[in-house]
Amino acid sequence: MLSALEENELGPNEQCVRFLIIKSWQKPNKIKKFYHQMFQQLNLKIESTIVLLKGLIIIHNYLKKGPFDSLNTIEHNVNICEQILIKIMLHRKLILHIKQESPKDSKRSDIFSKLIIDYSKIIL
Repeated sequence: MLSALEENELGPNEQCVRFLIIKSWQKPNKIKKFYHQMFQQLNLKIESTIVLLKGLIIIHNYLKKGPFDSLNTIEHNVNICEQILIKIMLHRKLILHIKQESPKDSKRSDIFSKLIIDYSKIIL
């Protein structure tokens, strides 16, 4: 998971993503673990445009190619995937609204924020 969410401009590590998808088919109980790790990693790096885009790509591929259980992973009456996507979307809406700059994130712009928001909506 960590190698797929590195803060470089290359796409997510495809071998890592394929491994996670295969594991979800072989061991459906790993799906919740995937979402929890994804939630933790995206929480730690929520200010990074690159990491958020990679995270959205990984979630999209996981939902598209993973088992049906990956769509409906519920914990405490909340869909974990939806919770992650809503958090990303609300955070980027806030950044877009207040026009917050970041010296650490050179890729942050209104265009990328809108892209993240729209991509989150599409996945939802």
